[in-house]
Amino acid sequence: MKYNHLKEIYLQHLKQTGYSRHTISYHQIYLSQLIEFLIIKRKRSLTRESISDYIKYLYTLNYTIETCYSKLSVLRNFFHFLYLHNRLFIDLSKEISLPRGITYLPKTILNQEEMIHLLSQPDIATDRGIRDKAILELFYSSGIRCSESVGLKLYDLNTVGGMIKVLGKGRKERILPVGKIALYWLEEYLKEVRPKYVVKHQKEVSIFISLIDGHALTGSHIRHLVREYSKDAAIGKKVTPHIIRHSCATHLLKNGADIRYVQELLGHSSLRTTQRYTHLVIEDLHELISKKHPRG
Repeated sequence: MKYNHLKEIYLQHLKQTGYSRHTISYHQIYLSQLIEFLIIKRKRSLTRESISDYIKYLYTLNYTIETCYSKLSVLRNFFHFLYLHNRLFIDLSKEISLPRGITYLPKTILNQEEMIHLLSQPDIATDRGIRDKAILELFYSSGIRCSESVGLKLYDLNTVGGMIKVLGKGRKERILPVGKIALYWLEEYLKEVRPKYVVKHQKEVSIFISLIDGHALTGSHIRHLVREYSKDAAIGKKVTPHIIRHSCATHLLKNGADIRYVQELLGHSSLRTTQRYTHLVIEDLHELISKKHPRG
């Protein structure tokens, strides 16, 4: 069986379906690890036995339960895809049981003071600072994913209504409200900065562009600038666009937002995914009671 050929067909499917490069990258890594195991063990076909042997092997490597969950989820999706497209005669995805009790709590959350400090880092006296301020404020205001931000087009933003349309996982569209501060800096960037640098003859319609060549910013560009400003802020935590997204959701819940609103904002298909943030709120309540309550 040509394992690598099947892997490439599946990765191409993910790309066409609209998954981010980051997601496709870790799918590629996990599937390559499976293929390497099959080749070393001279497994010539995908069978219940060969998959069972691989799962047993995974559990001998002392991965965390979260890592095992992630790897096995990738395998389940891969095998189910092969079965649906007649590449396998049996649906091997049904042979894989995922570990239970996974909450996937974010490892890092910025508190509100740290978040405000981070947002104050761009030098708004410069064109780059205005652009970066707009990016950071939009992340915190809307909980948008990094992959969604690089896909934003001029026609996706409604400045009058304070709304923005994003294309999320699985090419699902959703409309997000944009806070007043984020909207102000977006308008400032679009009016005062972007027109100076856009490559007009190529009709670039991406909202966020490079101030060097005028082309759309990539995810790596945006992740780099977030890291840069977090270092400037000396927060002492590893900050990424995804951490800002986590922080946005957590702060909303702490300030009384309905969890279903947060679910819609983040684009979670399941409420269970959003409920992981409530654990952080409960932890804070426990800490508050232990410090402030007379019987704490």
